[in-house]
This record gives sequence, C-alpha cells and structure tokens, in this order.
Amino acid sequence: MSAFQTRDFSARRSATEALRKAGIANADYDKFITEVKGRFVIDMAKVAAAIALKAHTGRKINGAAMKDDDEPAKPAPKAAAKPAKAAPAPKAPKRTVSSVARDLIRAGKSNEEVFAALQAEFKLGADKKSYPAWYRSDLKRKGEVIPAPAKA
Repeated sequence: MSAFQTRDFSARRSATEALRKAGIANADYDKFITEVKGRFVIDMAKVAAAIALKAHTGRKINGAAMKDDDEPAKPAPKAAAKPAKAAPAPKAPKRTVSSVARDLIRAGKSNEEVFAALQAEFKLGADKKSYPAWYRSDLKRKGEVIPAPAKA
C-alpha cells in the first residue's frame, strides 16, 4: 500500500468531511475510516472502488441497500396513506377594534357613535377617542368612498 492510497486526519470530522465530499453515505463512514494511534485513516482505494461501483451500477454506495446476490433490495412496503383531512369549517372573521370601527364608518356612523360602540364592545378608555378619526382618514387615504355621517 503506497502513501497515496491512504489519507491521514487528526480529527474524525475532517475524515468524514472528505468522505461526504466523495459522495459516501453517512451510514458507511465506519467502513472507510480506521483509527490508528489517535489518528483517522481513510483507505482511498476502497473509496475509489465504492465510487466506481456507484458510477457503474447507479446504485447507492450504502451496502445495506443491496442483497447478497447483487440484486437490489425491494423497498419496504409503504404504510397505508392517511385519509385526507376534512376541510375545516370557515371561521367567522375575528372582531377587532379595527374591523368594527371600519365597518361602522362604512355604514355612515359619526366618530362619536363609532367610539361609543367601540367603548361598549372593547372597553376602551377615553384616551382612545381619536381611533374613529384615524380609521376614517385611513380609509380615505386608501381610496375608499366614505359616506358622510348623518347629522342629528
């Protein structure tokens, strides 16, 4: 065995990296790496033979996938397919301060009426009194036609 037929690594991860780059499956690393006095040695002749076998036969290098008589192993039967999930029932849109305020503004309510409805449903404090005006201007900014609030 010449020096060119083996590669010597100080760390196993370096040896496995070389095997990964060569196209060797993770499960087969132990077949190619031997530990000698704390160093990790790869027999490159074995690696080359495995790569040639893969190129010639088109089979995976992993020996577990082959039978003894060189016939490809039959794949394990797949589990029965799971039944399709039923489509979930459509949910009603969640009522948020934003959605309620926008709906009331589109319905022609004044800012005071919108705020009173928001206070009742969401328990908003007086410091949120500007919400209806902001939502009204946001709808206008987005190009929606807003009906004028009815005057009392």
